[in-house]
Amino acid sequence: AVRALPRAPRGKVSMVHPVKSPFTAADYLESTVSRSMVNEWVSMGVPLWATLIDEFLFVVASVIFIFASFDFYPSASYAQYVEGCQLFIIGSMMYLALALFDVFEIVAEARLSNKDPPASQLMEQGLYVVGSVFFAVGTVLFTPPIDVTTAPADPSSKEILSVPWFGRTVTLQTSALPEPPDASIVAGDILFIIGSVLFTVAAFSSALMAAGEVGGDTASMIRRRTAVATASLYQGGSIAYIVGTLGFIPSRPLGIDACPDGARIMSDAGATLFVIGSVLYALGAVITFLAVAYLTFDKGSNGYVSVRGSSTADAAPAPHTLLPTPEDYTYTRS
Repeated sequence: AVRALPRAPRGKVSMVHPVKSPFTAADYLESTVSRSMVNEWVSMGVPLWATLIDEFLFVVASVIFIFASFDFYPSASYAQYVEGCQLFIIGSMMYLALALFDVFEIVAEARLSNKDPPASQLMEQGLYVVGSVFFAVGTVLFTPPIDVTTAPADPSSKEILSVPWFGRTVTLQTSALPEPPDASIVAGDILFIIGSVLFTVAAFSSALMAAGEVGGDTASMIRRRTAVATASLYQGGSIAYIVGTLGFIPSRPLGIDACPDGARIMSDAGATLFVIGSVLYALGAVITFLAVAYLTFDKGSNGYVSVRGSSTADAAPAPHTLLPTPEDYTYTRS
């Protein structure tokens, strides 16, 4: 025998799919749209362009590396070299802050979706975090130890040099310019190489994840191609940094201090590779920024924007398929 459904109270409907009452099509549409940090910020009144600030700062940090790299040529003055070290420290700290923000964003979006944060994405951003720390610490180690607490040099002296130091100007005697010890430079070079290797591994991991993504729509294709292109550029930049760092190893540990031309040639090649690596980083950051900006402001069929990493068009079916139909419910009426 077929079991009959329980009788509903007089005048009311018993539904197999319980929904909140009163129920509207707008409620159902909203429940099917995937939640993301960008969506949450926009719903709170944050301008859409403001969600691109982090990607823009990646471009700024990479451009800072380009300017800093030119200060490492042997022809650069002492003040320019010190300035380049400071710029690299600033750029590395920006990378670190942005990588930490990406970790926060991954965890926050996972919580919004009631899911665990993807381990692969956390590992990738963790590599960028540690690599950025090594970049910053390594740069500090081969920065001249300027003591800002010492009394300034006599302004009337002809042997003084004005050096920029994090927003202030320090005057030093040209006859006693501080130089980092060779051991400190070697340690800084090693940390810089390790940081570059970590960036290479992170970029390779990103390329593998992007290659494994599915989806034939335009947004998925753009994200996939952008991720692969950016990862390739970051890998090239990191390799240029690794090889270029070898050019800044002091001549004495290498046993070539008796050949000043050899040390100069190595430093010149190292600075050139640093410029190339920084340009590749900047190109990757620019491509990512342009792709994310396009996806963010591109209107999908839903009339809403595509966001980084996912889109409302990908997350929900077409609007005309979302409305409940009478066939969706089993009811009895007395």
